[in-house]
Amino acid sequence: MALPNVNVTLQDFALGLVEPADHNQAIVGTAASGTANSVVAISDLKTLKSTFGSGPLVEAAAHALVISGGPVYCVKVAATNNGSNTSVTRTGTGPDPGVTVSGNPLDDYNVIVKIITGGARSTATFKISFDGGDTYSEEYVSAASVATWASETGLTLAFAVGTYVAADTYTFTSTGPTYSSSDLATALDNLNASAYAFEFVHIVGTVGGADDATKVTNFVALATAVDTKLTAWATSYRYAFGILQVPNVADAALNVSGVTGFASARQMWVAGDVELISAVTSRKIRRNASLCVAARLALVDLQRSPACPEDGTLPGIVSLYRDERTTEALDTLRITTLRTFDNATSGFYVTNGRMMATAGSDYSFVQNRRVMDRAATVARQALIPYINKDFRVNADTGYIDELEAVAIEARVGRLLETDLVATGRASSAQAQVKRDDNILSTQTLNVRVRIVPKAYARFIDLDIGFENPALAAAS
Repeated sequence: MALPNVNVTLQDFALGLVEPADHNQAIVGTAASGTANSVVAISDLKTLKSTFGSGPLVEAAAHALVISGGPVYCVKVAATNNGSNTSVTRTGTGPDPGVTVSGNPLDDYNVIVKIITGGARSTATFKISFDGGDTYSEEYVSAASVATWASETGLTLAFAVGTYVAADTYTFTSTGPTYSSSDLATALDNLNASAYAFEFVHIVGTVGGADDATKVTNFVALATAVDTKLTAWATSYRYAFGILQVPNVADAALNVSGVTGFASARQMWVAGDVELISAVTSRKIRRNASLCVAARLALVDLQRSPACPEDGTLPGIVSLYRDERTTEALDTLRITTLRTFDNATSGFYVTNGRMMATAGSDYSFVQNRRVMDRAATVARQALIPYINKDFRVNADTGYIDELEAVAIEARVGRLLETDLVATGRASSAQAQVKRDDNILSTQTLNVRVRIVPKAYARFIDLDIGFENPALAAAS
C-alpha cells in the first residue's frame, strides 16, 4: 500500500513555445470555430486554440507545431456532414438508460462516463474520459444537463432521475464531421490563391461511407479531385504535393482496382492509426499516422527519406494500431505506413515514404518529389530575369552567342549548386542552354536542367561469420 504523500504532476506545453519550421506545410481540416476557407498562418499553440478551438485541424496543427515548428498554414474546411454519436451502453446495475448524449461531436471520441460516488442525480459524481479510459477528467456532480465540454467537444450529457451506482460505466463513441469533395475543393482553391509558400498540404480527415468498400470508393473519388487541383497548381508554378488520410478500413478493402489503378506523382496516401499524445489536451488520442509523417517531413531536409531510422523514433506515439512489419500488405500498394523493427531497434518508424506514382516513376518516393519541386522553383527563379532580355546572336548562324549561353548556364548552375548540391540535397546539378535555337524566329530559348539525386539503400545485405587469422595466414 502506498504511503500518504503529496503527488506532483508537472505539466508541459502551456507556454506554447514553437521552433521555426524548416519546411512549411499547409493543413486543411474541420475545426470547432474559425472562418471556413480562410488561410491563417499559425505560429503558436495559443493562437491556434483561440482561432480554431478544437477538432482534427487543431490536433494536426498542434502536433506539427510541437514536433517540427511553425508557421503552419491552416484552413478550416466547411463540413457538410455533421458528426454522430452511438447509443449509450451501461455496464453495471444503475439506471438504464441513465446517461444520454446530445450535440454534434467535433471530433472522434471514445467516451466513458464512470460513476465515482453513487447516489441520486445531483448527488452522484462521475469522471469522463474521451480516449477510451486512458485519461479521465476531474470529478463532477451529475445533473440533468452537463455541458462542461460542449465548446471543446460539441457534446452535452444528460443524467436521468435515478440512483447511480459507484464504478458503473456509460460508454459511447462519437464520429466527427466529414466534408464533401466540393467542400475540400473550395478550401484548396482558397489556399492556392493565398500568397503563402508551402511545400505540401496535409488534408486531415476523409469522406465517410456505409461500409469499407464505399469508404474506399469515396476516398478514391476524393483523391482524384485533389489530384486535379495539385496538377493545376503545378501548371501555374505552385509545386506542392498532398498528404491524404486513407480511411480506417481492412487491408483487403484497399487491394481493389480503384486503388491499384490510381496514379499520382503528387499524392502520398497514409494508412494506419496510432495512439498519440495530444499536443492540445495531453490526452491519448487515436489519429491517422499522417500526423506523424507530415511532422517528420517538415522537420527533415528535402533529400532525407522520412523512413530513415537514423533520425529516431517518431515522437508522440504511444502505440500503433497497425504495424506494417507484422501485417505486411499496404506498402506494395504504394501506401505509406508505419512500422516497428525487431528488438534490435525500439520505436516507431515510417516504412517507406511512398508516393502514389506509377511503378518505375522517378517520384515513387517522396524525397525525390521534394528535391525536384525545389529544383524547378530555383531554376525558374534563376531564368525569370532573362525574359525579354536582349541576347547577342552569332552573325553566321543566327544562334545564341556562345558567351551569352555560357553566362546563362553559369548563373542557373550556380544557384542550383548553392541550393541543392552544397546543402547535400542532390549529388549534382547542371544547366545547359541549347545552342541551335533559331531565337530570332521562335523567340524561345531552351534550357535543359538535370539533377543527379542522392542514392538510398532500402536493402542492406550483411555477410557475417567467424574468421580464424591463423588459418587465413596458413592458406
